[in-house]
Amino acid sequence: MSITFKESMGNSMKMPERILIEITRRCNLKCKMCPQASPDYKLTDNDFLSRALLNKCADFAASCQRVHFYGVGEPLLHKDIFLFADILFEKENNIELNFVTNGTLITEELAEKIVQSRYTSVQFSFDGFNIPFGHEFPEKTLNGLKNLVTAQKKLKSLTPYIGIHSVIGRSNAGLMKDIISIAATNECRYISFDGLFHYFDYGLTGIKEIVDESHFANHIDEIVPMVWDAVKLSQEKGVKFSRGCTRGLLGEHRLSCTRPDREVVVSIDGLVYGCAALYPLGLNIDSMDIESIWNSKEMNTLRQNIKKRIYI
Repeated sequence: MSITFKESMGNSMKMPERILIEITRRCNLKCKMCPQASPDYKLTDNDFLSRALLNKCADFAASCQRVHFYGVGEPLLHKDIFLFADILFEKENNIELNFVTNGTLITEELAEKIVQSRYTSVQFSFDGFNIPFGHEFPEKTLNGLKNLVTAQKKLKSLTPYIGIHSVIGRSNAGLMKDIISIAATNECRYISFDGLFHYFDYGLTGIKEIVDESHFANHIDEIVPMVWDAVKLSQEKGVKFSRGCTRGLLGEHRLSCTRPDREVVVSIDGLVYGCAALYPLGLNIDSMDIESIWNSKEMNTLRQNIKKRIYI
């Protein structure tokens, strides 16, 4: 079982609770708040996770409790999305495996395939309707969500655990209660809110002017009461509320981040990050095993810096 940094002895830690794996950098949408919409965002011939790299990640997964396919790409564009799940479960059949999707590709047929797969959780990106920085085609996202819920009922399956993830800024903070109602109506099990932010320093430059204008931290006195109203409503509706990442939600008012104490992030080129929104650590899983990475000088330095709120 994994332990936190505070519980560990010195700088020697056990294995991470979770590994985040970037499965693709390609997407079928170009949502305004996403790096995909930036003119600085560049695609290459190597925008999909390879089987060889996935096999290396699978060795990591054998030591973790959860595996999450993450990134600014759409996981369902990867032709091996279901094969990857099988590979991971061959290594360890007692892990939680999930991905985030915009949902627009989920037809009735694909929904049944997802339900019959090894994925234990699916999270839909949905920020509301008619907002300046929101997702393209939110109605298609909800249609994909409904298809998955319908397939789950048809096949009488308890999995995947279905939820909604929303990126919250000033433009849609007033929609949090509506989003929770949508989650409840569509029988989602949980809702997760993150703050709007942009990537920097290593190539994923988001639309900074959109972010800064609407950033949660720039309007914190206005938005925080709305968050607590949303929490109350989620309890009333029976939808589990997850606060998401406090970095984005609370800005410099955030609580101390413990993610580098619990997880490791791997990009499609094998680079290792302590957090999906921070810089790479100069480590690569092609040349190091998970234990060496997890207990490396670079990871421990990052943990100490995060405790001091040094992020770059």
